[in-house]
Amino acid sequence: MKKRTIAEHYIHDFASLAWRFDLDWRQPQHWRQQLKRVIDSYRLGTVVSEPLARFQRELGAGEKAVENARSLAERGTVAIVTGQQAGLATGPLYTIYKALAVLKAARELAEREQSKVIPVFWLASEDHDWLEINHCYWPGRQWRWPDPPGAGRKPAGLLAMTMAMEQTIWEMIRCLPEGTGRTETGEWLAAALKGAGSPAGWVARLLARLLGEQGLVIVDPMLPELRQALQPFWQETLAKGAEIPALICQAGEQLAAAGWQPALAMAPDRTGLFYLQNDERIALTLQELTFGLELAVQEPVRLSCSVATRPLAQDRLLPTVAYVAGPGELAYYAQLREVYHLFGQTMPILLPRWSVTLVEPEQKKVLNQWQLSLPELAELEQQEIDLRLASRAGWNHEQLLADLRERWQKEHAELFTHLAQLEPELELLQARNWNYISYQLDYLKGKVEQKLRRQYRQQIDALLAARQTLWPGGKRQERVLNLTWFLSRWGKGWLHHLLHAPLDWGQHYYLELGGSEDGYHLYQG
Repeated sequence: MKKRTIAEHYIHDFASLAWRFDLDWRQPQHWRQQLKRVIDSYRLGTVVSEPLARFQRELGAGEKAVENARSLAERGTVAIVTGQQAGLATGPLYTIYKALAVLKAARELAEREQSKVIPVFWLASEDHDWLEINHCYWPGRQWRWPDPPGAGRKPAGLLAMTMAMEQTIWEMIRCLPEGTGRTETGEWLAAALKGAGSPAGWVARLLARLLGEQGLVIVDPMLPELRQALQPFWQETLAKGAEIPALICQAGEQLAAAGWQPALAMAPDRTGLFYLQNDERIALTLQELTFGLELAVQEPVRLSCSVATRPLAQDRLLPTVAYVAGPGELAYYAQLREVYHLFGQTMPILLPRWSVTLVEPEQKKVLNQWQLSLPELAELEQQEIDLRLASRAGWNHEQLLADLRERWQKEHAELFTHLAQLEPELELLQARNWNYISYQLDYLKGKVEQKLRRQYRQQIDALLAARQTLWPGGKRQERVLNLTWFLSRWGKGWLHHLLHAPLDWGQHYYLELGGSEDGYHLYQG
């Protein structure tokens, strides 16, 4: 039996992992405690509010996002945060689901506690993992940016948006599938190019123009004012020295001893920070502490966080009550409790994001034709496809050939019983002779299945295409396919439907597009 992941235990059996976290998202008193703690301790609102408000305006996010950013200067304002890398055209679908989830979470907390809660999306512009962000997928097609100078070394926010990269975007726009949102989607992708300058800048504009009107505040951690505001954090991080990697390693060992796979590895000579050298991102080691401290004082804008320290820096810059986390992030956070305490901080409440699989009419039609449920389609093996084909043909070739094999094997054994009485040496031929007959039966079975597949090729192709759209490469759709395909075909209505639908944290849903009177049918599964 497959062992549950850290994320699955966090959602379904929190008690088994409570020792790795400070707060439980299901406990109302934890929310109230965290809300008071953040309001009492947050001090950077007046420092970050104006730079973030100006940034929202530059992105074209709309007045609601600008006002939300400015409200950070007001005592009592808190934030719910999420984040992701700057993938091509926003990357996999779950990027948008996280943004929708943080909007919903902020609205719900504001209504429940009568507080000012702003939704924040932390765009990882400082990340230099080019291979993670340089591509996206549609059903049956991959889009990939050509490598700009410095790819894999420079942060996404410092990579130049080359002409070749823009050509990829224009080709994507040209190839958008027909649908109610095709024109609007193309205009959205094109308009965000103006003033972008970098891949991260383009993605920031896409998110701001898509959800800024809902109040989503985009944070670019490479904004100089934010780096400057983190100067005390840089100094404190470097002062901790080897304690940070030691605590992360210790937490990983404890998780491994309890039967889980640690997600976060940190070399013992690392500080948890990077620095920029000629715009290239380089890990700062413990041997470079003196140099790092000089940078923290003189050029704090050259420093940035690793995956291990980003959550803490984020919670210093923002009044973070909660963070909307994906499965991988929950696993990372499970190793950070002691690091938070080392810095005198409390972990935020971690909301496990919900997930969605979008089902288009073509896939629904295939499911009905083959009399399959969505989970059955995900698990469908070739043998099951062959059996269903035989059923369509009106006879079960598997059973007929199995019966024939059983009957012949029995009669073959009886024959050689008599032959052995005639000539004992003939008994030596029995196994070889039966193997030859068995091979011919297997050959016949293969030919029958080949003919059936050829006869029903169109239906099989439709079945496999449906599975590849719903579970591309055997993965959940949201981890592979990109937003633009579905926006172009169906417009933005389904995003608003998800934004206002009652969704439970940590659960998976199917959303059927274009299938009911209002165009949507949402259900858990």
